[in-house]
Amino acid sequence: MPLIHRFVAVCIAAVMLLPLTKSYAQCTYDCSGFNSFFGMLAGSSNTPSGISNSFFGAEAGQNNTTGDFNCFFGVAAGNGNTTGHSNCFYGVSAGNDNTTGHSNSFFGHRAGFSNLTGDNNSFFGLNAGDSNTSGDNNSFFGEGAGSNNTIGFWNSFFGRGAGFSNIQGSSNSFFGYSTGSANTSGTFNSFFGQESGDNNTSGGSNSFFGRRAGRSNTTGFFNCFFGRDAGLSNIDGRNNSLFGFSAGSNLTTGDSVICIGAFSGPTSNVSKRLYIDVQRSDEPLIYGEFDNDFVKINGTFEVTAGLTNPSSITLKENFVPVSRMEVLDKIAELDIQEWSYKHDPEVRHVGATAEAFHTAFNLGMGSKTISTIDADGVALLAIQALKEQVDALREEIEALKRDD
Repeated sequence: MPLIHRFVAVCIAAVMLLPLTKSYAQCTYDCSGFNSFFGMLAGSSNTPSGISNSFFGAEAGQNNTTGDFNCFFGVAAGNGNTTGHSNCFYGVSAGNDNTTGHSNSFFGHRAGFSNLTGDNNSFFGLNAGDSNTSGDNNSFFGEGAGSNNTIGFWNSFFGRGAGFSNIQGSSNSFFGYSTGSANTSGTFNSFFGQESGDNNTSGGSNSFFGRRAGRSNTTGFFNCFFGRDAGLSNIDGRNNSLFGFSAGSNLTTGDSVICIGAFSGPTSNVSKRLYIDVQRSDEPLIYGEFDNDFVKINGTFEVTAGLTNPSSITLKENFVPVSRMEVLDKIAELDIQEWSYKHDPEVRHVGATAEAFHTAFNLGMGSKTISTIDADGVALLAIQALKEQVDALREEIEALKRDD
């Protein structure tokens, strides 16, 4: 028996086995067009131009006219398709509204349900890409992933609810349960880890890696958060780089802050600051101010190959002569004692306080620090003054010797 005859015989037998109280299923095979339609009204509008289609399920591909190379499996799968081609829809109402979109793969109940003209999309999971109408080149994997996307393109959402609210945001990559679930129009974001970037709406060009990293970010741009809970509280801060578990987690806003180390970061909002430590503190081990070109080390700083200060004449201006003797007199009056730092009481030092040094010489950035450049300069002037006195005394002694 020819293949076509055997195929028709199987279809007839299947229909005869159905209860008489139920509607008969439609089972057709088109030799000329290589189409296979199974189910009531499946492919019922197909014309001779629609070829190499396989529609399985009641109303599957019902309105297809000239679309070709489509595979629709499930009740109402690809129901609205007219001229779309090279689509694969699997699941009840998968790709239900697709009309001209092509090269799409929708797998799951209502996956890609509203797609009309979007092309080159891959939606896998219940309601994945449910609202997509014309967005192209998207990949949504997981229940509700990209469920509300309509026109966004070049997105990759992986995980249940990932990119759930995205409407027109494009070029985003969300990986993990609920990642970027509130994103609507943000672009060029990369969120990796459960609930990372969970509340982002329109913020763009952010990179969040780790569970709940950047979870509160809504409109912040150009942020890099790496580590669980890194940047957890950031809302609209920009250009921040936070590295480590819970790094910068107290920041809600601010610009150009760098935090390195677990729990590192300030206790309140700041901008253009550097924090390197393994605890939350406004006095971290290493602190910096980018707007003031200032770095502070809250601890002992050891250099094994020597410490240098830029001192070229090409870097200096506003030269003013200084009286050596006046400097020597001020040193003589300076209160110099032995002491220790409060945070390190076992280590003893000798010298003046910054306040006394600043009162005497009015040098440096303020009254809380003594610059090594200024201390060295004062010492050199004192040495010159002492040499001047020694030379004068030597001349007097020589004169006295000649008189004798």
